[in-house]
Amino acid sequence: MEANMFEDESHLKAIRYCIKQALYNQALSDWQKNNKNKMQLPQPEDFSLSPQDIERKEQKALDQIQNYIDNKK
Repeated sequence: MEANMFEDESHLKAIRYCIKQALYNQALSDWQKNNKNKMQLPQPEDFSLSPQDIERKEQKALDQIQNYIDNKK
């Protein structure tokens, strides 16, 4: 980012969001790999993420998967 002089606030905000999302995804992966009954499910709020944003992204991914399946037939 710095090498290309993209140091404005919008790029910094995007980088911060990506890092939060990656940490949340890592926590979900750890939760799935380990004993789910003993570990608490990570919450988006724990990573300063909006639950509504996560739900929208999940629905978009499910729609993309369904679209791919439908077009393969």
